[in-house]
Amino acid sequence: MSEVRLMTPLTGSEIRASFSRREQRDLKLPNLTAVDWSNLDFLGWRGPGTELAFVVFDWKESLKGITFRYNKGGTSNQRMTMMCSWCKTLQSRDGIQLYTTLKSDGNKSMGDYLCRDLQCSLYVRGIDLPATARMPESISVDKRIERLRENVQTFYDRLASF
Repeated sequence: MSEVRLMTPLTGSEIRASFSRREQRDLKLPNLTAVDWSNLDFLGWRGPGTELAFVVFDWKESLKGITFRYNKGGTSNQRMTMMCSWCKTLQSRDGIQLYTTLKSDGNKSMGDYLCRDLQCSLYVRGIDLPATARMPESISVDKRIERLRENVQTFYDRLASF
């Protein structure tokens, strides 16, 4: 059972506090007034002018932040279809990105293939659609949301115990 809850509006201070001091140095906050919090299971964004992306989610009554790195380089085969590890949305290769993060000790890294724009919450609800044809699923929107939340939690659990 997932313990990740729907996001509530956050302040910049709350978001910053969810990251380590080391991560806070590189943190570039998005425009929080433009965020529609009503359909988010996590807040995800790419830092402008950097190769960093950030995810913040509510987990076990506290906020957790993850800093990801990604390669801005081009893709080798944009016609290939890939699947997001968190929301299970199929997208063309240029819609999926390998995001990696370091364990807090800085000695090990792990990653997942995620939607490049980190808008998984909108994809599982059908609010936003990928550029490629959507694969029909036999499970309800509520089950897709639950699966997304569980996948975010599983990633964080793996990172914490890694």
